[in-house]
Amino acid sequence: MTLPHRGAPREDRTRLAGREFPRASGRGLATMDRFDWFAPHMRVDPYPDLHRFRAESPIQHTPEGWWVLGFEEANLVLKDSRFGRDRAVFLEDFRRTLGDGPAYEYVIRRMTYYGPPDHGRIRGIVAGAFTPRRIEGLRPFIQRITHELLDAAPDHRRFDLLEAVGHPLPSLVICELLGVPNSMREDFDRWTQDIAHLISPMVTDEQRRIGRETVIEEWACVEDIITHRAKSLGDDLLSALIQAEFEGERLTREELVANVMFMFSAGHQTTRDSLGMGVLGLLRHPTEWRRLAADPDESARQATEECLRYESPVCIAQQHALTDTEVAGVRIPRGETINVLVNAANRDPRRFPVPDRLWIDRPDNHPMAFSGGPHLCLGAALARVEVSVVLAELAKRFPDLDLTGEEVRWRDTAVFRGPQELWVSA
Repeated sequence: MTLPHRGAPREDRTRLAGREFPRASGRGLATMDRFDWFAPHMRVDPYPDLHRFRAESPIQHTPEGWWVLGFEEANLVLKDSRFGRDRAVFLEDFRRTLGDGPAYEYVIRRMTYYGPPDHGRIRGIVAGAFTPRRIEGLRPFIQRITHELLDAAPDHRRFDLLEAVGHPLPSLVICELLGVPNSMREDFDRWTQDIAHLISPMVTDEQRRIGRETVIEEWACVEDIITHRAKSLGDDLLSALIQAEFEGERLTREELVANVMFMFSAGHQTTRDSLGMGVLGLLRHPTEWRRLAADPDESARQATEECLRYESPVCIAQQHALTDTEVAGVRIPRGETINVLVNAANRDPRRFPVPDRLWIDRPDNHPMAFSGGPHLCLGAALARVEVSVVLAELAKRFPDLDLTGEEVRWRDTAVFRGPQELWVSA
């Protein structure tokens, strides 16, 4: 499908399926006559327009497909059997954007792009190894690493929290979980950043080229790690995945490599962004930060849940209509793409009163920060543990923590949401 170009200077454009999008810049807000998630100002503060268009209809339509802005409607699309992930559509889309080759082969083997029955098989195998007990067992390690990273921050009078904690912590945790040496952390950090460009709609041709090359490099490394681990199994998640079965089946070698790579990518990005947006939101609501600082151990888990509602790290959960159907009175034909906007759903005033206020002890607070239904993120529990540990430790150490006043620069992507830096003073 070829879509119309926007009138932005060539150097400021990124591309999605033939359509070019201007990059976000500055803090200025704008409004628009027709819904467009890819408009530059939506990277900065999308919520005024999300509220306006949701009030008109919780289902919007653009050339890229249908967009779900309401919480009830999002729950329906994510959980009802009339909707799902049509693997054939993903294969066609990724072949068009990536071409044949290693990058394509990697992306299509990530569990998130499978539908039934293969998605259930792969998820069942991974979930059987990725147990709540294993995740909770990491809490002491996460606490120790958080202490060490904050101790090592260069100057507590002014430091970038993401550089000090947000970037290194998630990858150190994933390395520990999988039994990968910490010496490889920087390699996996770089690979994660580069490979993210493969699925983001707002990237340059050069970024996508780098992503393709990175897949080859990381795939070879992960395959080598798996080969050596299989000869000397341990108590780590990777050893468990090598041995895991679901209804008598195991992961193929290609599925194992691809989904270990995916764990590094998903585990790093979403936790970093959740942490950055959580602290930013709390410091922009000083009363709530003081409430957290007054009783960090008791309040950190509630604060984490509200932060994930207030700003969700993954913006889009994509589904397809598996039959002709209707949502909120809007008819959607079979085969159409449906984009659930998680951020919009979590700010729906019909579900969350006063949605633009961050409120630690918000009652009945169950946001969909990590998608939902069969594709609920397996790492959601781990991300929650990491964020709650960091929030508690920050509040204990720095009860007077504050923003330094720098303008927040948001990541230039329509799929994920998070600040590029977060400068704070203690």
